[in-house]
Amino acid sequence: MKKMAKITLRITLVGVLSGLCYVSLFLFNFSQGNIQWGVTFSKPFAEKLGLDWREAYTAVLDDLGVRQVRVNTYWDGIERQEGIYDWNDYDWQITEAAKRGASVVLIIGRRTARWPECHDPSWIRSLTEEQKREKVLAILKKEVEHFAKYDNIGMWQVENEPLLTLFGECTGISREFLEREVAIVRTLDARPIMVTDSGELSTWLHTGSAGEDVLGTTLYKRVWNPYIGHVSYVIPPVYYTARAWLLEKFYGTRVIISELQGEPWGARQKELDKLTLAEQFTSFDLRRFQKTLAFAPKTGFTESYLWGVEWWYWLKTTQNNPAFWNEAKRLF
Repeated sequence: MKKMAKITLRITLVGVLSGLCYVSLFLFNFSQGNIQWGVTFSKPFAEKLGLDWREAYTAVLDDLGVRQVRVNTYWDGIERQEGIYDWNDYDWQITEAAKRGASVVLIIGRRTARWPECHDPSWIRSLTEEQKREKVLAILKKEVEHFAKYDNIGMWQVENEPLLTLFGECTGISREFLEREVAIVRTLDARPIMVTDSGELSTWLHTGSAGEDVLGTTLYKRVWNPYIGHVSYVIPPVYYTARAWLLEKFYGTRVIISELQGEPWGARQKELDKLTLAEQFTSFDLRRFQKTLAFAPKTGFTESYLWGVEWWYWLKTTQNNPAFWNEAKRLF
């Protein structure tokens, strides 16, 4: 019995010490002072929420005061008919940003941010996978050639979380194909290139060395799991910081937060516009938003693009709830 008691005591001590070591990781603060804040904007998502997307975008620049915008392009909006291109909505967004001295990260390619991730024009459905890949390279080239005239584009983002197969209605993109895409953009324009990946579901090993200059990571604190419901990630800042250090050390790749959670993750994978207000705030309320904003600088990343600006504007203008908008406004 004494021997068993000693074993139990040792196991308990190891458990307690391990727990204390893990908790101590949260005490590390790698903040480097002022962080550069930006937002991601999606025209189709603003429309899905019933907003006038131009009005919302203008408010982001003028009322919120944002000076770094991550702008989504969508292939199905640019090339609805094969070989016929409509750049107007994206030209307008970039030009309006330029008028106010705001810089743009332009997301280009097949897989860009917001569900269903791949935004394919209907005419490619009948093509073989090889033919689709060639069309992707063609639209990527067209996008860079068209948008390169804008001096306020500070960085190209090639695809959005391209190697993440757990999420989205997409045909997988191989590492080799991603490298081809990055190389094409590199030959056409000298500006930095970013590739993005999940901060919680990936090691960054494959995406962080695909030839890009910058790796953009997501940072989510509250998500939905189909088996256990809403889950809060209890991850210390060093989990992000250590991986970023390794990437910069071995590949020269700088890491930023390209998608910092600022909106709910729908239960049962329901899209945000299908959730009740109660469901939205169960997933992500103002307190969680404030905690996320406080957590991000502790990773040591000096640049962070918030996710959810369309939702904040929807809350402010249609639900008489400006709390998220006002909270974010303090950053800018």
